[in-house]
Amino acid sequence: MHDHSSLAPDAARLPLLGCITVGLGTAVAMWFVGYLTHMPGVRLPLAMTAGLMTGVQLAGGVIAGRSMAPGVAGGAIAGLVSSLINLLIVGSIVASPDQPDAVRENWWMMVGGTLAFEPIVGALGAFIGTRMPVAGAGTQRWLARLAVVTAISALPVLLSGGIVTSAEAGKAVPDWPGSYGYPMFLFPLQHMTGGIYYEHAHRLFGSLAGFCTIVLTVSVLVKEPRKWVKLAAVIALLVVITQGVAGGMRVNKAEVAPVDINTAVAEGITIDENREIDTKPAVAWAIFHGVSGQLTFAYLCVVASFLSPRWIAGAAKRPDSLMRTFAMLALGAYLLQLFLGAGLRHTGHAAFQHSHVTLSIVVVVLSLLAGLRARARHADVRSMKFFGTLMAHGVGVQFVIGFIALVVVLPHKDDPTHIPSLIIATTHQFLGALLIAATCIVFAWTMRLVEKGAIEPAAVQTS
Repeated sequence: MHDHSSLAPDAARLPLLGCITVGLGTAVAMWFVGYLTHMPGVRLPLAMTAGLMTGVQLAGGVIAGRSMAPGVAGGAIAGLVSSLINLLIVGSIVASPDQPDAVRENWWMMVGGTLAFEPIVGALGAFIGTRMPVAGAGTQRWLARLAVVTAISALPVLLSGGIVTSAEAGKAVPDWPGSYGYPMFLFPLQHMTGGIYYEHAHRLFGSLAGFCTIVLTVSVLVKEPRKWVKLAAVIALLVVITQGVAGGMRVNKAEVAPVDINTAVAEGITIDENREIDTKPAVAWAIFHGVSGQLTFAYLCVVASFLSPRWIAGAAKRPDSLMRTFAMLALGAYLLQLFLGAGLRHTGHAAFQHSHVTLSIVVVVLSLLAGLRARARHADVRSMKFFGTLMAHGVGVQFVIGFIALVVVLPHKDDPTHIPSLIIATTHQFLGALLIAATCIVFAWTMRLVEKGAIEPAAVQTS
């Protein structure tokens, strides 16, 4: 048995915040596994999907066992948290495929089984975890981990959203906040085919990210002493809510050609033109939704930086006027490039295409300058070194993927079923989101570390 007496006071007892964090993280991972295994063209047997998700639940329990004392109880509570969240997708299994607002007669067995089984698996995983070295954490560290989980919860939203746009499935579900007259969380799994699956799954992931953000905001308001960080968390919640509403407005502002769910499934709805005609407001909302989605993820990453122990501990202020300049210019270039890319994705207009391609050269240069300087001059700060490296190397990969997109994607822009185009375009969009987030983190840390207007000693000597 392990001796927990050496742990910090917050780690030596069962931390509720830790249980919630592990439970949320486990649920996010389980949802993503379920999403991948149910993708059109994949569709693994339900038993295999359930087995993979159980494995994720077990891994979450192991993490709980290593991070909390007593670990078994922590694993069980984390399992209960994830089971409660997973009820949101269990609803699609117990929902009646024939009648909205109705459920199957044996719905209680599925709900009860989920609430009972997942805590048991979590406790089992935690028992395994307690056989490993203990890695306890205090309240502040759990708050930081919760912020990281919240930021990670936005990644499936971005990925699924990229697939929706690439497959032109943004309006495969004609209504919002419901889906073909069904409540969002009671839309039957049997009806999730083709573009309907892409769009509805994107909405579910958005709801999950929103729930994580609510939990983070409440936790910060209760646990975090810094008032400006509390304000940052509240802003994060407002930003996430705005992003969700923007997605809904993108759907509701389109002109809808009436169709029932059975017809939609039978026809395998995948592209916008099957049912709806974009109006100018719908396109504007689509561009706004695409831009704000990536900025929302980046902002959640910055909030996670604010809550990190290293940020709180601080670091010595240093002069580096070039770092400030490079960081600001790189961020500005990325933001403009994001807008141009979203415009190209949603309109296909040549002006967006030419501007996006031309600006990419500027983005590459500025990202290299900022990333390499962050890594070379501020390597003592782990975030600057890691995300600076991502900026420097990632932008090269992004440039190559962008070139491939010109060759492969554009010739098939009117064929949303072309799988290579879908993969390349979605990868380009997703990596772009990661690079923007990395740039925002480097920018935030630069403002934290570098004295405004300070000149490096070497520069003074040469003047």
